Amino acid sequence: MKNFLLLLLFLITSAMDIQAQRVPSSCEAIDGLDTLYDEDAHRLALKKIYRQDLPEKEEIIIPGSHVDTILRALWAVYNASDLAARDTVVSLYGVIHTAPREFLNYMVVNGDPNEDWAQKLKDGIVPTDNIYIDSFMETYNWVVADYQGYTSYMNLIFFRSPEYYNIEAFDSLLGNVSGLREFGPYGLVGDGADITDSIYSDHVELTYSIGWGDCPAGCIHRRYWTFKVYDDCSVEFAGSYGDALPSTTIEEVALPSLRSYPNPFVDYLWIEGFHSGFDYNIADLSGRVLLGGSTTGNRIGDVSHLPEGMYILNAVSGQKKETFKIVKCK
Repeated sequence: MKNFLLLLLFLITSAMDIQAQRVPSSCEAIDGLDTLYDEDAHRLALKKIYRQDLPEKEEIIIPGSHVDTILRALWAVYNASDLAARDTVVSLYGVIHTAPREFLNYMVVNGDPNEDWAQKLKDGIVPTDNIYIDSFMETYNWVVADYQGYTSYMNLIFFRSPEYYNIEAFDSLLGNVSGLREFGPYGLVGDGADITDSIYSDHVELTYSIGWGDCPAGCIHRRYWTFKVYDDCSVEFAGSYGDALPSTTIEEVALPSLRSYPNPFVDYLWIEGFHSGFDYNIADLSGRVLLGGSTTGNRIGDVSHLPEGMYILNAVSGQKKETFKIVKCK
């Protein structure tokens, strides 16, 4: 145990070589801009629910507890005016929002135009006398924003609501509608800007990014800025990494192009910096490989079974590779 603690102390001390800035801030919305991040917070909360396969993925209403945690963190970064990097993500490139932009309050339905409910919606008649369509519209405040009839099979009805919802969960209601062939969120093509989040016991980590170069196809280049928001709403700029921006006057703290977190870890690991999946292996200090595999995302599978101690993590994707010293704790 003594050797383990010494190794852990060495790792933490080494990490301090990356200069960090932490300033006081506020988690409260600014008057007049109070809805600025509402959809982002709902979208990030929903992504977390699906990413962790939580029971809430069956719920139409996105739980407020998940949304509030992320919303407070977004506003803390916005309000951290003493951080120069804050200007990069809220003003230099405009306010960075989440992607892909599948709207959580705008959806499209493809319905049989011969169905009575579809014809009534086309004629602006509400209620339609279809209990499922009427419940959908009345309970969740959906209204018809547009109606586009093309063929007997392609008959699109666009709905809009002032609220944000888990649109996939509407299958429990709309799946019972006769003649409704398909439905889904309405969105925009491209992923130029984005925000991702990770939630820890004492802070929320937000990573903002800007992509450029053929973004409708996925963006050739991308740069990232990472902030840590603590329980007292103070904000730390952890640094930036990725492709160099074409031009900027912002002084940035550089992070390694690839990084592994959390470190120390308990039951999972993430690697940031790869644009696609990667191959990896985890070895002990003698070089004996204990675990290996491939991933299409940036998360390594369950590593909770590894004993407490220090390991070497090797990751490679194409010509890009990195080796990390990582620590497993209970």
